[in-house]
Amino acid sequence: PREAAAAVADVAAAVAAFAAAGYAHRDVKPDNVLRDGDRWALCDLGSCARVGFSLESRRACLELQEEAAAGTTMPYRAPELWAPEVGDAVDARADVWAVGALGWAVAFGLSPFESELAPGRAAPRVVECSHSRARSPVR
Repeated sequence: PREAAAAVADVAAAVAAFAAAGYAHRDVKPDNVLRDGDRWALCDLGSCARVGFSLESRRACLELQEEAAAGTTMPYRAPELWAPEVGDAVDARADVWAVGALGWAVAFGLSPFESELAPGRAAPRVVECSHSRARSPVR
């Protein structure tokens, strides 16, 4: 649990640094987190984008939705990237959502959308396995 918490904390710090610079990573997931000694690094910057603006047209909404579909991983994609609307803010909150999903994945080995908690069980059971996930729980 301590190692999992350290991994999530390091990724959250990286997400905060991106946000402070006006960017969002937009594809935070276990496959994009690498161990570097006793630290964890967020890698694969191919989906990074400038943030800090609002969507001003339906066209901009559709473009963001298409970018998200092409460059983000479904189980870690924030709700606002599925169906953005005119006036929505484009900011780093999508990364905050993904860090939460990452935390679940490092704890249980699956994203929250690939598993469900069975009644009376503390561990999730697999519902769907078609997307990127943690290879095994970090202990």
